[in-house]
Amino acid sequence: MSPGPDADPIADRRLAAVVSRSRALTGVLARDGTPRYLSPAALELHTGLVDRDVEDLEFAVDRIHPDDFGVLAHSFATALEQPEHPVPVHYRIKFVDGTWRSIEGTLTNLLADPDIEGVVLDVKDVTEREKAESALRASEARHRRVLDSLAEGIILSGEGGRIIACNPAAEQMLGLPADDMLSRTTQELAWKLVRRDGTEIPNAERPADRTRATGEPVRDAVMGAADADGHVSRWLSANAVVVETNPDGTPDVVAVSLTDITDVVESSVEIEQNERRFRTLIARSSDIVAVIDPELRITYVSGAVGEILGYRETELLGVSAVELIHPDDLEDTFAAVARSIEGATEPDPLELRLRHADGSWLYLEALGVNLLDDPLVDGIAVNLRDISERRRIEANLHAAQVRFEEAFQHAPIGIAMLREDGHFFRVNPAFCRMLGYTADELLDYSFTDLTHPDDLDHNVALHERTYHGDLPSYVIEKRYRRKSGDWIWCRVHVTIVQDSEGAPHYSLGQIVDVTERRQFEERLAYEATHDALTDLPLRNLLIDHLDLALAGARRRASEVAILFIDLDHFKRVNDSFGHVAGDDVLVTAAGRLREAVREGDTAGRFGGDEFVIVCPDVADAAEAVAIAERVRASLDEPFSVRGTQMYVGASIGVVVAGGEGEADTMLKHADIAAYRAKERGRNRVELFDEHLRSAVAVRIETELAFRRALDEDELCLHYQPVVTTRGGEVVGFEALARWDRPGHGIVGPGEFLAVAEDTGLIVPMGMRFLRTACEQIVRFAAAAPDGSCPWVSVNLSASQLGQLDLVDEVASALAETGAPADRLCIEITESLLMQDTPTTIDTLQRLRALGVSLAIDDFGTGYSSLSYLRRLPVTVLKIDQSFVLELGLDPQGATIVASVIELAHALGMECVAEGVERAAHLETLARLGCDAMQGFLFSRAVPAEDATAMLGRRFLVTQLNHSGARSSR
Repeated sequence: MSPGPDADPIADRRLAAVVSRSRALTGVLARDGTPRYLSPAALELHTGLVDRDVEDLEFAVDRIHPDDFGVLAHSFATALEQPEHPVPVHYRIKFVDGTWRSIEGTLTNLLADPDIEGVVLDVKDVTEREKAESALRASEARHRRVLDSLAEGIILSGEGGRIIACNPAAEQMLGLPADDMLSRTTQELAWKLVRRDGTEIPNAERPADRTRATGEPVRDAVMGAADADGHVSRWLSANAVVVETNPDGTPDVVAVSLTDITDVVESSVEIEQNERRFRTLIARSSDIVAVIDPELRITYVSGAVGEILGYRETELLGVSAVELIHPDDLEDTFAAVARSIEGATEPDPLELRLRHADGSWLYLEALGVNLLDDPLVDGIAVNLRDISERRRIEANLHAAQVRFEEAFQHAPIGIAMLREDGHFFRVNPAFCRMLGYTADELLDYSFTDLTHPDDLDHNVALHERTYHGDLPSYVIEKRYRRKSGDWIWCRVHVTIVQDSEGAPHYSLGQIVDVTERRQFEERLAYEATHDALTDLPLRNLLIDHLDLALAGARRRASEVAILFIDLDHFKRVNDSFGHVAGDDVLVTAAGRLREAVREGDTAGRFGGDEFVIVCPDVADAAEAVAIAERVRASLDEPFSVRGTQMYVGASIGVVVAGGEGEADTMLKHADIAAYRAKERGRNRVELFDEHLRSAVAVRIETELAFRRALDEDELCLHYQPVVTTRGGEVVGFEALARWDRPGHGIVGPGEFLAVAEDTGLIVPMGMRFLRTACEQIVRFAAAAPDGSCPWVSVNLSASQLGQLDLVDEVASALAETGAPADRLCIEITESLLMQDTPTTIDTLQRLRALGVSLAIDDFGTGYSSLSYLRRLPVTVLKIDQSFVLELGLDPQGATIVASVIELAHALGMECVAEGVERAAHLETLARLGCDAMQGFLFSRAVPAEDATAMLGRRFLVTQLNHSGARSSR
């Protein structure tokens, strides 16, 4: 914030100096709430720091009172939404001494002002004001306690002379408990009142009734309380005065003070004692009692003048009261004195300012009584009560009421006040705009009239709990009906406002329109449960619908069907026309599913090209299969892809279960049935039956046993030798996985490899075998008779190739076992190489950089391109056994094998033939120039000890095994 071109630098420096030394609580906050500027006082109050730059500082959140943090955050958010509109704020913050300070002020969004660019915090410390207000309430309570503790009896009578209040002293003097007195009038008291001469005082002459009739006070009326025989048991001195008047000026409430003067009347000694007691009471009174003559000279003043005005009593005797009275209050004072001298029967309270000894001015309330005719007083007796604090509190309360009214009228959020019956009795303009009603129209409604039926019971229950005292406040999100008839969502914060007795008086609601937020959340919730492409439910929502269908099946003893749909040739669409065309096919397929299913069925996308349909309340498996056939037929129709008609088809698995079914199990079985449909030729429906259930049971049993096998070290490697075509030398071994399964003997990978892949156990198993192979390389090197070491090849699965730490694992295995890298060969199938080409090439290049050899296994079964092969760092090409077995049977077999051998040599690779079982295979491969071979013609895969025995051995044709059995890895 830089000054403008016309700014006065000196003035700016002066202003900066003033601001930096200001004790004002002022600050500028950034949009995220962090302070950009804090005045010294605000910095110390909000952060506990002194003389620190506010840059990179944040408010110490733990200093803000926990009950006020949410309100403060809400006020800040409101300020951000209402530029240049002051937003009231009130919160408590912990001061450095550990006390809580009450802070009140405004937040004003001036982010758009280039000279400020922030939210201005302008607050002040109102802790002392609130303490004063609390003290005022405590003072009122003390006055009541003082009244109750007075020895004088006090009786207040209202309309018709009915007694409305009394203190314990009055109860004792009149011999009646308060409950009895409050049910009577002043004329119905049990005693007969008599004068000193014994004559009865008529009702109209009794002090309370005379003052009520005339409006004039009665002073020191002496009355005797006599029984029916005229015996006086107690003498009382009574004073009566009007303390409240009706609008027409007639007396409303009359106060009677009673003093027991029995002893005074009967003994002059006692009278003197009572006079001394009275003087002592005056001396100790918290009010100033003074006597002035008609010229306003002070002839007597009580000791309270020192505590209130700071003067000694002797300082003021003989001094004119005019010297102490504020000039602006003299005229009213003279008038009051004149009325008193003229004989006004009822003194009027007068508020005036008197000068304190320190020169300041205090507000006092004066009540004067003309006692000029009393020779003992000979003046005007004045009672002065300090009301400075009361005036200050009244002024503050008035200011607070004005501020509240301003905030109420101009608040950007709706504010409503409600009675206990739920009717609005006051609403602000923002609430009217929110609902489209005028204020007068809203006052004819209760909140129940405008609340959505679905929200009503909960809202009414909360409303009742607040008025029963169970909840001081609550927050609810509900729907209000606008005048137009549409519904809006609102966040309503309701607080109960109590009366002076602590009882619920009314409730105050702050209402914010959150319709847009709720709509946004509902849209997000929908998008989270529905496929963006097909608009079908996703997996989680499908499972919810399935759970509901199963619950309904339990109640109705019906059955639920699941259709698992896997598009057959969808990959061909993506490969031929791209993913955009594939998306079009998925959208069309989703539309056909919606049309093919029954009303009440749920079709959803399970992922990729898989869909699931939940069919509640099916009669039996036949109906479920019929629905599946209808779906299959709809998907068997041709799809139009970029102007070309293509047939996709679908394999569908069906599962039917009653209420005892479980969602996860049904989905798994439906997936298995769909897989079976694919295996049996695609584009068909398969029902999950007992045969499949048995296969699943076997699969589960195998999986459990395989997991145990890893823990119990039942897995091992067998080694099949690789021999040179010319010479029959053993140059390497292929490490093949075996499972020594208890009760089954040695089991080949065909029985457990799929389980390992599906469960993800292929990765830890593969890494274990990699390390075992490296250890075996070291053993082979030690056992080789001529010092040469054969290489060992290890097969790598797709899951292993996708591991980010694969290269590190291989390097670690080589380093920890000491195996030479050039003796390790990693085999990868041709189809695996085609997946994720850039990543695959990078991984292979990093492996090759370690020094290991790389082989393409099962070559010829994939779709490798020559350009792709040329880029691969592969050293060995292995011809798939399916081509080797055709040698001598199919004339084209030799041509294919010859082409592969030539391709390998052209790319600088060695060529190894797999599955060599007959001598004819050997002769043909030797003639075609194949480098090496493996197969049952030489040896099956054998344990490590047997493989070690083969080192240095040469295989001859006469030694070949002519078993004719097919090679098995």
